[in-house]
Amino acid sequence: MILTQEELDFARQVGINRNKYAKANGFKNRHGIPVSKELEYDIVGAIGEYVLCRYLNIEWDHESNLYGKHDVAGYEVRTASGHRLKLIVRPDDDSDSIFVLVTVEGNTGRIHGWLYGHEAKQVKWLEAPNDRPAAYFVPRFSLNSMSNLPGIERFHGSKQAV
Repeated sequence: MILTQEELDFARQVGINRNKYAKANGFKNRHGIPVSKELEYDIVGAIGEYVLCRYLNIEWDHESNLYGKHDVAGYEVRTASGHRLKLIVRPDDDSDSIFVLVTVEGNTGRIHGWLYGHEAKQVKWLEAPNDRPAAYFVPRFSLNSMSNLPGIERFHGSKQAV
């Protein structure tokens, strides 16, 4: 999906605001992301959430999903910079949650599929790259199709805030 400059700017600003909120409230990164990259990750994550909202045809309630809540409509969005990357699920992530992989490159967002946390937590996918804490890195070809996303029927064809 191609994003307009206005959409990218809006999502970027949400990421910037989240980063400022986290710093102002003393939230610490638990995933080994270098401090110099935290803002970039917050921005990319926000763009990924926007992409999923657009796919689901729902409005993005970007202000209410800061910390401790599902990202979009009950789903966890994992966003990566680059369309060849994998879905990352961490050992302490909720095994019953649904994780959706969105990748962003330039002004293009792609939704690759989804898995439940317990499906992603397989030893064969456990890695600890770049001296960061171990996580499960699920290849895109192992994800379920978005057409099979539980609850998808709630969204397509209607515009609602989530």
